[in-house]
Amino acid sequence: MKFWTRFDSYVAASYVKILTLTLVLSVFLFTILDLIGKANRYFTSYEPQMGHLALYYFYQIPFQIIQALPIASLVGAIVTMVSLSRNNETTAVFAAGMSPFRLLRAFVITSSILSLLAVVANEFVIPKSSYRMHYVKSVLIEKQADDQLAGGVRWKKDGNVFYSYGSFDAKTQTLRQIEALEMDKKEYRISRQWSADSGLFQPSKNDWLLHDIRVVKFTDRALVSEVSKKDFLLFPLPFKPDQLVKDRRDINEFSFSELEDSIKAAQKSGAISSPLEVAFHVKLGYAFSSLMMVFMAIPFSSLSERKTETVKSIMGVFALAISYWFVLAATRAMANNNIFLPVFGGWTANLFLAVAGLRMYRISKVRN
Repeated sequence: MKFWTRFDSYVAASYVKILTLTLVLSVFLFTILDLIGKANRYFTSYEPQMGHLALYYFYQIPFQIIQALPIASLVGAIVTMVSLSRNNETTAVFAAGMSPFRLLRAFVITSSILSLLAVVANEFVIPKSSYRMHYVKSVLIEKQADDQLAGGVRWKKDGNVFYSYGSFDAKTQTLRQIEALEMDKKEYRISRQWSADSGLFQPSKNDWLLHDIRVVKFTDRALVSEVSKKDFLLFPLPFKPDQLVKDRRDINEFSFSELEDSIKAAQKSGAISSPLEVAFHVKLGYAFSSLMMVFMAIPFSSLSERKTETVKSIMGVFALAISYWFVLAATRAMANNNIFLPVFGGWTANLFLAVAGLRMYRISKVRN
């Protein structure tokens, strides 16, 4: 038997067609509802231009597609399976010896490709589109400053050295009032302290050119042993200009590589990294939830248009699917509070769908 047949292509085409229509409808409804919600206070307060509004909603499309992909996958699988069942096409394939699970091959392969595309979009498309969306909203529409500084980054730990700065000029990429405390590795005491009046970022070397440096060394008894000064020094401070400027994106709009870098930086500096780890696994798990959703369509392979159980089955399956988001929210909250490991916070809801799908497969097997 061929791995992929004409019947698989027919099922996959029908599934993708319904899924695409559902995604378009979801994005359209989100835009309309958001416009209605902003029609009174928001529009009267900021009076946005039509071009800015168009850009604002245009840059949201990739994120909204990824958010709607699981439910669109479910709708596409159910509608396609019900259509096959009502046309007695499932009866024919079952008579030919095809199992309900074999019938799902087209759904599984197609949704797997869509899940991989969602991972790619989360890495390369959504971070950029979300950044531009927030720029349009905050800077162009709400008239906020473009160079607002990020919070909580005025100090950083790198190994046994603590760095801090007083202010940052985003336009000139200049740090001011830079200080560093180097701790003794064996004893918890300051072994050296240095400060600089300012530091100018050098993009070509990825380092900072410090000005007016003063270095103070201490003895074992915390007494000053040496004081030295330098006019200039090229030094690799653990600060980067793009990290100092405020990032308006939500954590779920970061790419996987950005989350990994943030996790490593948090662990290196001694900060709490569990929320970032949870966000990473939730983002990855959500991309594959559309694959899990197609298993919810198995019961509809044995229903005909004469059976009144169809509506009840649809309502039951959608109730299970909606439960996915409740399970995801609950496990994510528990993982953020260190009750669960981060990996469980991102994948437990998918496991819930897998178990539900397996249960439905067994029920469908008994029916047939």
